[in-house]
Amino acid sequence: MHSVSQDYRLRTGIDKILWQDTFNHAVLNNAKYIGVTSTMTVTVAGGFLNLNAGNAVASGNVARVQTFKTFSAFNTYPIYVDFKAKFTAAFQTNSVIEFGLGIATGVAAPTDGVFFRVVGGQLCAVINNSGAETLVADIFTPTIGKVYHYAISIGQDRCSFWVNDSIIAIIDTPNGLGSPCNSNA
Repeated sequence: MHSVSQDYRLRTGIDKILWQDTFNHAVLNNAKYIGVTSTMTVTVAGGFLNLNAGNAVASGNVARVQTFKTFSAFNTYPIYVDFKAKFTAAFQTNSVIEFGLGIATGVAAPTDGVFFRVVGGQLCAVINNSGAETLVADIFTPTIGKVYHYAISIGQDRCSFWVNDSIIAIIDTPNGLGSPCNSNA
């Protein structure tokens, strides 16, 4: 994007990377992340962050990793989050997996954010504004063991969910809300 200021200076919109990690270390970097577990485990191996490496299945178990860093949302500047991920087991009906940007504590669902969710054996797109969710169900079925490139574009009016460079879901910000999630970070 290019524009010219009132002083005839050329301005160029340049993307700025706010966060990047490759998980090429042997343990979770506790200077960058907080790992919360209850019976489940978090491991780092082979360039992947593995949640529930021990395949625990009891009710109420959790394995969650989140950054200490927050990412500010500005009105006309979308935030893009992208990552590569693979699932190592088939989706289970009574299991929930959430990945993207959001605010979560303990074993509870995120209370604010924009993210992918696996629930009821389906991959869904979710926006959550202070606990009020808008969800698009059954948007994609990944092949087990295959790495996919997931991305989310978070704008004030619309969020787009991508898999391997194809838009698979779009959620418009509901009428009456100023943004898809309440937190600006």
